[in-house]
Amino acid sequence: MYTAIYRDFRPDDFSQIIGQDHIVKILKNQLANGQTGHAYLFCGTRGTGKTTTARILAKALNCTGEGERPCCRCQNCTDIKNGNFVDVVEIDAASNTGVDSIRDLKDRVSYAPFVGRYKVYIIDEVHMLSKQAFNALLKTLEEPPEHVVFILATTEVQQIPATILSRCIRLDFRRVSEADIIGNMKNICQARGINADDDALALIATNADGSVRDSLTILEQCVAGGNVLTRDDAAEILGAVGIEMLTELTERIMCGDVAGVLMDLNQAIEAGRDVRQIMRDWLSHFRNLLISKYVEDPARLLNMSTGNAQRLIDQSRRVSTGLIDRSIRELSATISDARWSTQPRVLLEMCAVRMSSGSMTGTAGQTEEVQFVSGAAPVRKPQNAQIPDGRDQIRQPSGGYMQENRFQQLPPDNRPLQQDMGNMSGRPPVDRRPQMDTPENRRQDVQQAEGNADESDTSLVWRNVVSRVMSKKPSLLRLENHTSLSEIDDAAFYVAVDDKITLDRINDNRELIEEEFFSVTGKRLRLTEAHGAAGAGKTAARSTADRTADRIHDVLGIDVEIK
Repeated sequence: MYTAIYRDFRPDDFSQIIGQDHIVKILKNQLANGQTGHAYLFCGTRGTGKTTTARILAKALNCTGEGERPCCRCQNCTDIKNGNFVDVVEIDAASNTGVDSIRDLKDRVSYAPFVGRYKVYIIDEVHMLSKQAFNALLKTLEEPPEHVVFILATTEVQQIPATILSRCIRLDFRRVSEADIIGNMKNICQARGINADDDALALIATNADGSVRDSLTILEQCVAGGNVLTRDDAAEILGAVGIEMLTELTERIMCGDVAGVLMDLNQAIEAGRDVRQIMRDWLSHFRNLLISKYVEDPARLLNMSTGNAQRLIDQSRRVSTGLIDRSIRELSATISDARWSTQPRVLLEMCAVRMSSGSMTGTAGQTEEVQFVSGAAPVRKPQNAQIPDGRDQIRQPSGGYMQENRFQQLPPDNRPLQQDMGNMSGRPPVDRRPQMDTPENRRQDVQQAEGNADESDTSLVWRNVVSRVMSKKPSLLRLENHTSLSEIDDAAFYVAVDDKITLDRINDNRELIEEEFFSVTGKRLRLTEAHGAAGAGKTAARSTADRTADRIHDVLGIDVEIK
């Protein structure tokens, strides 16, 4: 009977495991020192060797051969490989999720091994167990008999309860590098008599996404038609597009040729290319452009032929970093949305339209001049940048337009242009910029207040006070329009307030206002409110009786009339 490639070439010992050297080192050291744990948790993405490593560890624990374990020659190793060893039990948690299965396991754990030294329980996809099943497993997992070893495997470690994680030795399986996957496939092709191009194996490794099993499954699918495998054959099986088409699509994006992009996509889809695969390949192409733009020799990093690498280098010199960034973001979002969509083609076409439209704002098709500054990151200056019609169109990441803003000539200090309403009445403008609280500034404020004492009332003094208060607490903006200084005497200064909201703000910030009043006038006086808009008309000519009545109202809240 025919055996699948990934089963026929499953590793038999630790030396054949690829891409997991850190885990192999830990397990071999534990076996050599006799310090193996009672519970392991193998976690990582699919096809990285979790179950295979668990079986090899089970063989090593029960191996009776000489030398390094497992020997793969003794009867126990052979039986475990063939699945006939009674003391190694594999449980599929996906089909045994209930608490009854775990209770049955607990009853069998107490029995001694029949043949080997250890009873090894391999529970695959352990995250599928129910909450009750995990609770039933806790005590046994924490203190199992000396002859029992648990090996839990999962692809969803975040779903494992913390109580289980704390009882296991956790080993994380990494995605296998493309170089290791290609080397493994080359060895298999030599053993099977398959003549495979390096470009074809590189394409398969890219689509495997770090999974050894996926790479072997794709390889078996590609060689089903014969013993010769080219890149075109692999691309046709996978529904992938070649670098020539990806380069052409990107060129049209750079030129803003929306119609050309849609026609090329339609041609690729009609030729049998998979829509989702086009998205992934195009995203990889922009990533390769980014690397080619900044890496001196990208051929080795991109794992492609010199000719294809040169195509990328040539195109990367003409594409802007902004277009690469925007295209990667657009394609990443589209790939995510396409997972749940029944119309991925529509999503891809809309993504292409947004990318093409975005290139017409002047960021695409431009070259970038890199200026290196000593001790700083390189500064890139776009060439041929033109602002049409004196306007700058601000773009959203999705490609839509926001409203246009005309350029304004800013003053030398880069403050935005403002029209002070005080200029309309002949009053000097109020400088609302935050000022340093220094003695020199205080003297200048006092001199300014004294020099303008002939103004109506003491409005200039109050404007300076409010300006300083707002510089420290901008939330007190209401003071500017709803208050005025009505009077100053030897003990207090009186502020007219228009509404209760402003009055509450004053009461909450009384100490700050009094302090800033002292900073402007040099007089430490108490703040007193003159209620109502009518208070704004009070002057220093008010009688002592009126001021006393106001103070009684402020303290007791009672209106009195003193005759």
